[in-house]
Amino acid sequence: MVLGNPQTQNTELPKALWVSPVSDLGGVARHFADVAKAGIPGFNLVFMMPQGPLADQLLSAGAEVEVAQFGPQFGFWRSRKSLIAAIGKVNPTVVHSHLAFADIVLAATPIAKPGIRVSTEHGIAAPNIYHGSEIRSRIMRLVHTIRCQRFDALVAVSESTKQVMQKLWRPRTAISVIYNGVDLPAGTPNKQAKDNSSLTILSLARLSQEKRIDDLIRAFAILRQGNPAARLQIAGDGPEAKYLKRLSNELGVAEYVDFLGFVEPNAALENADVLVQLSKWENCSYTLLDAKSRGLAVVATAVGGNPEIIDADSLVDKIDHLALAQLISSKHKRMSESASKWAWSTVSQMTAQIALVYRESLKQ
Repeated sequence: MVLGNPQTQNTELPKALWVSPVSDLGGVARHFADVAKAGIPGFNLVFMMPQGPLADQLLSAGAEVEVAQFGPQFGFWRSRKSLIAAIGKVNPTVVHSHLAFADIVLAATPIAKPGIRVSTEHGIAAPNIYHGSEIRSRIMRLVHTIRCQRFDALVAVSESTKQVMQKLWRPRTAISVIYNGVDLPAGTPNKQAKDNSSLTILSLARLSQEKRIDDLIRAFAILRQGNPAARLQIAGDGPEAKYLKRLSNELGVAEYVDFLGFVEPNAALENADVLVQLSKWENCSYTLLDAKSRGLAVVATAVGGNPEIIDADSLVDKIDHLALAQLISSKHKRMSESASKWAWSTVSQMTAQIALVYRESLKQ
């Protein structure tokens, strides 16, 4: 069923149907919410996804949402049937898929001309970063290579993402790089370096092995030897939670490490001095973008799209706990960059670039 407030749409504009196989509040949800708020110039937006928090959030914001049985939990054929029904009902000029399941279903779904298929890649990783079944990895590479041929436009959220797509899938379709946009928070003062004794370090990530939060805790234990008033705040949840809490206790820093669970990201960032992100791979991290937009000092691994967001002196090439502790401390001692001087695409600039991709693809 279509919900929301379609009366706010300009009925003369073509429609773009944005498709997601998930409705949780992850990174893609942030992307959808930002685009829903800013709009795509020259197009009416309709969102399709399963029932869940993202659908509820978009509906409460007045967006037009098609809630459907679509996603891995419903299977390929049920999802394809739902997408065909949504296309027949919405009659979009553009169908824009996000995440692998939606990409594959859309590739197998008929689109009447002059309609076009568009896909944005948010989360691909370099080869051998995450070790799964090699046979399954090869099969999925082949599937994506084939499905890319069905798309009229491909979008990557960073140059590094584009390079991995080209290496693994070798698409014939050109790939446009459109970075995730971020707006400077209204009225947010630039962060000033405080007395080093009040250092608050923040990790804002899923508590899973690839985020390497255990390495941050080890570096924090070293840092505290020279700064006994420092605290580490770990926001998020995940399968590593029990292990990380046990590690904090073993290292003797448990009372100085706050496991916050799921928190509102903006509040966590406002209370922090340095954000640390040691992921094995990132494409275009909203966490880093939000931290930079607030003028926080940041330390991150030199992987994926991270070097495209932050300066080289904030990056670590390898995990050395002593060097990491020293870098975090040194970043805090210096005043962080002024957020007002940080140059990055706004959400409106991002959606204008998306609109340009649509228009250029429709001309072909």
